[in-house]
Amino acid sequence: MRKSYFFLFLLFWSLFFLMSCDDSYVIINQERLVPDKKKFIDDNLLRDSSLYFNYLSYSKPGAHGQELVFKVKEIYKNKKIRIIVCGKFRTNNIYSKSTITTAVLSGNENKVLIWKPIFLKYAYKEINKWSWYKDSIDLNETFDGKEYNYINTFAVLGDVNFEKFDIDSLSVTIKYKP
Repeated sequence: MRKSYFFLFLLFWSLFFLMSCDDSYVIINQERLVPDKKKFIDDNLLRDSSLYFNYLSYSKPGAHGQELVFKVKEIYKNKKIRIIVCGKFRTNNIYSKSTITTAVLSGNENKVLIWKPIFLKYAYKEINKWSWYKDSIDLNETFDGKEYNYINTFAVLGDVNFEKFDIDSLSVTIKYKP
């Protein structure tokens, strides 16, 4: 009996050690979107009466909302960057084209270097019910801004006229590989 516990203990620590060695990324920034009425673009702040929390709601085609913006410093130039987004959302459209989009903008020239959407239609279980999502985007190692670039992450409603898209708990973690 003791041998089996020892074996399980050894197996657990071996797996833990192997998994922790595999992820050699270092966290640069972690941030969670806090809805702010002063920063609204195309979104509305609503309160869920049954769960008592605020969330952002989009109903205009092509609407996008508040952004989480991070300035990439020059020391992270030529490094592999991974952006991890997670949170919860709901939609009333089974064919939703709504996304969490990451755009990398050049700090000097104010042009879009990278535009990467994460389509959420693969994450939801049931329409009009909150679903959790977690996904990541790997950025290439070439950033051409001399001083820095911006990484903007935001929700975007698809181009369907009747879709209603709600998002809560958008959180972004930015890591780099040394």
